[in-house]
Amino acid sequence: MSPVHPPLLIAGLTKSYASRAVLKDVTLSLQPGEVTALVGPSGAGKTTLMRLIAGMERVDQGSIQSGETLLSAADTHLPTERRQIGLVFQDFALFPHLNVRANIMFGLARLAKPERRRVADDWIDRLALGDRASAFPHQLSGGEQQRVAIARAMAPDPRVLLMDEPFSGLDPELRHTSRSIALEAIRQAGIPALLVTHDPVEALAHADTVAVMQHGRLIQVDAPDHLYMRPASLAVATALGRVQTLHRSALPEHMLAGLPADETLYLRPEALTLDPAGGLTLRVIAAHRRGTLCELTLAAGDLQVTCVAILPALPRAGDSMRVSLNPAYVLRLPRADS
Repeated sequence: MSPVHPPLLIAGLTKSYASRAVLKDVTLSLQPGEVTALVGPSGAGKTTLMRLIAGMERVDQGSIQSGETLLSAADTHLPTERRQIGLVFQDFALFPHLNVRANIMFGLARLAKPERRRVADDWIDRLALGDRASAFPHQLSGGEQQRVAIARAMAPDPRVLLMDEPFSGLDPELRHTSRSIALEAIRQAGIPALLVTHDPVEALAHADTVAVMQHGRLIQVDAPDHLYMRPASLAVATALGRVQTLHRSALPEHMLAGLPADETLYLRPEALTLDPAGGLTLRVIAAHRRGTLCELTLAAGDLQVTCVAILPALPRAGDSMRVSLNPAYVLRLPRADS
């Protein structure tokens, strides 16, 4: 493992364009050897935050600091080329006339050629590209090209790695393999990393910390499991997965034990479980297979809900299903938000 880098500390960051505030008092720390996922709707400010970290824009207020080095403040702006920031985008932007090794060596001009080759070969090994070192970009799969792009960004030993939707253009199998290999290599290198993604499943499954942004503010930063199961607001809950509402009067009295006292209940799809002994009988409106899980739309009277289950065969529309309710997946939100 490489020496551990200092954290990247973002404090009170504010940025406006004309009279429109794009970032508002953003505070976030990126820890060495950890991947922080940044999620939020389009226009939330995610790209602006990345551009400020990279030095492509000047901050209005607040600061960005790596260890003892101040990168940005209202009166300080270290140019992009002096920040030692690694950047990876959905567009791989590899040099078509250079092979894998030469692409990775490109950013190492300050080193002697033998050292450049040693560093490049180290990252080739880390990212499982050993048999592709002499291949040119057009000879690589999309996943291999993305790993080369990440290796090229990591080889100069940056202060922080910024990744903007780096895996979204890959097909599902390539995405899973490339993402797992790349993120593990980044962690082992001890470099702070920020992963911007629109995919909440990617954030929850692959990040060490998830930061949720809305309207230019970070509304919650926490471990993935805590964010999903204990969101601080409905906005956080919906940013990380589906939420359905249910009026408590729609449930029989014996199913209300352990639930919040609010009139409107907020449920993850996992809250409702098919159960032959369940206390609620619903009819199937629609059923769809989503890979391993089946998604069922169930109804009774004015009540309509969704549940997920592992089933060998889909039920038919009109079938009756009994369900139980798992209180662990009923969200406990602040009263003012529910």
